[in-house]
Amino acid sequence: IEEEALIILPIVQILKTLEAEQISKVNGKLFLIRWIKQEKIMMNIYVNVMEVMILNILDCKKIRDDMLEKAKVKVQDKKMKLVVIQVVGDMASDIYIKNKKKVCEQIGIEFEHVTMPSDVEYETLAKTIKACNEDNFVTGLMLQLPLPQHLQQYEQQLINLIDWKKDVDGLTTENIGRLWSGQQCITPCTAQGIIDLIPFELEGKSVGIFGRSNLIGKPLVKLFTDRNATVTLCHTKTNQETRSRAMTS
Repeated sequence: IEEEALIILPIVQILKTLEAEQISKVNGKLFLIRWIKQEKIMMNIYVNVMEVMILNILDCKKIRDDMLEKAKVKVQDKKMKLVVIQVVGDMASDIYIKNKKKVCEQIGIEFEHVTMPSDVEYETLAKTIKACNEDNFVTGLMLQLPLPQHLQQYEQQLINLIDWKKDVDGLTTENIGRLWSGQQCITPCTAQGIIDLIPFELEGKSVGIFGRSNLIGKPLVKLFTDRNATVTLCHTKTNQETRSRAMTS
């Protein structure tokens, strides 16, 4: 960490640097307003940080519950079904799929989990995806990632087999192209969720994005730009000067 660089610290570390703090209620939301001067932190390194830092503490549980209630109303009296195809072997994926199933059950969407052996061949997996495309009762389709090593070179090919109108991850080339050309599309949900949670106007703001994945970083560039923000996208090859500048965004 270089001197003069603005670094983003976990809240616990920030609290160690505070000289004063004030908590106030503004429009029903909780804001922490902190005055921070140059402070000695982390292995005797001095950094300059913003004199005033405002952290908007989001009540994400309430936001989630509100969204679930709205979703219940939206899908009411509709026949909707989500199919998740998983090539078994990744424990983290098991948890993600369990959570997807739970949410579907909460809001009234039928859920089907299709599992395939870890050594499944490309042709078999492709055939399963195509069958779901042709099934009119399936309204949403996901290929759970990551895939096992022998299928990773075919990842985008397999994703592109999904009908873009059922592509709930928004990762098909069709959906990505539609997003960037301003056409109707399915936006990757994490990127859209970040935009939806930001509680202030983005026009004229400078935004630093760290990571260039197709699921989050790249779509966020488009979503922020559409809202008239100026974006700096950083990744593993970004030099330190640009990273530091993006951190001040």
